[in-house]
Amino acid sequence: MSGKDYKVIYIGKYSSAEILTGNIKVAKRIFQESAGRRRTLFIEYFFEGEKYGYFKKFFGRETVEKFKDSIVMKYGILRMLLVLIKHKPRIVHIIIAERFAVFSFVYKMFSRAKFIFSLHGIHKYEYEYLMKTKKFFRWKSLLAEKYFLKYSDLILCLSDDSGKMIKSYYSVPDTKFRLVPNGADEVFHKSGINRKYNFSKNLKLVFISDYNRPEKGFVFLKDALEKIDFVLELYIINDKNDKPVTNNKNIIIHCVDKMPSDELAKFLTDKDIILCTSNYEHFSVAFAEAMASGLVPVTTRVNGASRYIQNNVNGFVIDYGNKYLLSDIICNLDKNRNILKEISEESSKIYETLRWDKIFDEYELIYNSMISK
Repeated sequence: MSGKDYKVIYIGKYSSAEILTGNIKVAKRIFQESAGRRRTLFIEYFFEGEKYGYFKKFFGRETVEKFKDSIVMKYGILRMLLVLIKHKPRIVHIIIAERFAVFSFVYKMFSRAKFIFSLHGIHKYEYEYLMKTKKFFRWKSLLAEKYFLKYSDLILCLSDDSGKMIKSYYSVPDTKFRLVPNGADEVFHKSGINRKYNFSKNLKLVFISDYNRPEKGFVFLKDALEKIDFVLELYIINDKNDKPVTNNKNIIIHCVDKMPSDELAKFLTDKDIILCTSNYEHFSVAFAEAMASGLVPVTTRVNGASRYIQNNVNGFVIDYGNKYLLSDIICNLDKNRNILKEISEESSKIYETLRWDKIFDEYELIYNSMISK
């Protein structure tokens, strides 16, 4: 391949599997959309700890996956630099904040390439409030985050709150931020077309996350459900062997394992409400996918997907901690199944806004604008 083959080279973390965390799914879908339009290279690293020696981590080369004429490669750090120098991409897009990507900025020193950084989370906040990590690991991650934010030409955020939070921790000018949402797979749109509407059976709620993580707001949700005086079913998608306890006997809890997109889409066909009760959530991919499937969305304002929701039209946006409002919304939807159906039909229309080809169109506009400068 010649240098002309790659307008953009992606750097991050990739997975050939289809049970994916949000940021890895975004990286994979953007790569696939790019690969559908031109030859594309995605670079990842030899992450698996002690599995690889130092030679591999500096000079290694390994094919991960091919997609049409495009390819995902694992490179050692020095090999990655040589690849960038050889192919001379106009854009280097760090699509997931992995520490090894810091070394790609050496290429920026002697090229005219523009660097883009996709912000999926804020380590400085997470380490302060959500995670306990070893000091050396934390130091490396925070140093990388600071470097990405300082030296990237553009930062892609998933919500307005993401940008505001970053600016509360780091000195970054407003001109470096651009808001670009996550997308939803077509399979969820198709499942929405085949939706089975529930007019008389138990209301079925879905919570897609690890309920043990405090920022996901399960305690808030549980408090709201304690007030429910009718039978409903709550499906927690994370680990079927990990089941929370509730004092309300009206709440039937089902725990199921995470699943690939096609299985999840089928699973959601007869469910009614998708819940996001987080107090820290940049943009939940699973939430957007459930909307595309026609589930009625109920979310806190921090979720970037909330900006696509109009109350009582295609869903509900609430303040974190307002358990009385959350309980009232669920009760009203149970009593008024025709309204639930109407909101469901409006919710599913989100797919036309968040389909991955349209999301990638936004990326393309950004790439072309930066190259033309």
